[in-house]
Amino acid sequence: METKGTTGEETISYWFDLPIDVAEFEEKLGVGAESQDYHIIEKVLPFADFECYILYAVFENVFRIGLSSNTN
Repeated sequence: METKGTTGEETISYWFDLPIDVAEFEEKLGVGAESQDYHIIEKVLPFADFECYILYAVFENVFRIGLSSNTN
């Protein structure tokens, strides 16, 4: 993950293994998990098959939606 940062701000990058702990995510990157101030810059997938990639992409979107609905 990497913070988006604007001109003059430091960009912070950090590698996370799944599942991502929200508290650790927010501490390491300095942005809220529900914000749009970060993006995924690299992925290591445990498979090479395209069909499995599609399933992974669906899981990733469900995870992101789960972070958005988490109010804790």
